[in-house]
Amino acid sequence: MWVLVLVSITYSLLIYPAMAEDNVLERLHSVYKSATAFVVIRGKNQENEGIVESGTGFFISSSGYMLTNYHLLADDDLRPYSDIRIRAQQGSAFDPDDPTGIVLVARVIKYDPVQDIALLKAEEKGSPYNFVRACRETQVKDAESVYVLGYDLGLGLKPTPGTLSGKDSDRGYWQYTAQIEPGSSGGPVFNKNGRLIGINWGNASPADAINFMIPIQHSFDFFALAGAPLDYCKTTTGEEIQNSCVPIVKVFGVNIFHNDHAKEVISTKVVNEEYNAEPGHRIISWQWQAASNNNTSEVRINLIEDGRRLVLQVGLSSGPFYDRWGGRLEGHIITRQEKIECR
Repeated sequence: MWVLVLVSITYSLLIYPAMAEDNVLERLHSVYKSATAFVVIRGKNQENEGIVESGTGFFISSSGYMLTNYHLLADDDLRPYSDIRIRAQQGSAFDPDDPTGIVLVARVIKYDPVQDIALLKAEEKGSPYNFVRACRETQVKDAESVYVLGYDLGLGLKPTPGTLSGKDSDRGYWQYTAQIEPGSSGGPVFNKNGRLIGINWGNASPADAINFMIPIQHSFDFFALAGAPLDYCKTTTGEEIQNSCVPIVKVFGVNIFHNDHAKEVISTKVVNEEYNAEPGHRIISWQWQAASNNNTSEVRINLIEDGRRLVLQVGLSSGPFYDRWGGRLEGHIITRQEKIECR
């Protein structure tokens, strides 16, 4: 017998509206902490010497693709290291020689030494990764506030405010002023509406507070390779997103069990459950939080119909009639949704 109980809760998640700078920093840190990774690279240089580099990367898709700077993978002459091994951790830094917590293994997919961009892929499979969404067009004006997430000095994830100061630098980089320390290279840069506008490149000298970012549109080929979404966003420079376009959160409660003891052997069934976006909305991100899982396979969640529906797939097993154990999955799918007209 199958029993499925769904509970949904809807409430507003105010991510992008106008707010004080401290609140912007706090909100960006909260929303994108798990989407911003501390990255450690080990390899060998041209002299066959071992090296260790660290910086910041951020996920651009739920399947584990992330962007960072190419210069973390190369020497000062941009010659790539050999025998590269990459480790990453979401939301916190770790000691490269004594890592703790969940440390991901990643590999290089593609890089561009000229633009200083590298695409990595986390090897672990499991719950979908939280990721930073990008717009096809997000305009930014000189003197506009910008915000950087990065692991300054290899310490904890730090949000830092700054000000855009120019767009005519070499290679098409944008210049901004902020107190950025080494370790933030490869981190995401946002405008005041919480839209991704660039990849932090770094600075020539931390003392002068003059930094550069790679405009996010320079990385769109990497988005395409990763199958990462690029939204048609209406938010532009100096315009606060309208209240009607503020994302909402909807939480789906999941309670599924398989309890079939009519046979003399173990019974296994695969369940596909669908969860629909609110009318007129699309799902822009989701997170699976398990409460309990007994005698189940790996949970897979896929977004279909251009974000209008999620499908959860899981296998559950139950024992024979003489050994009456069952399979059960309980938890929540937390979704962020926005109106389709706000794309």
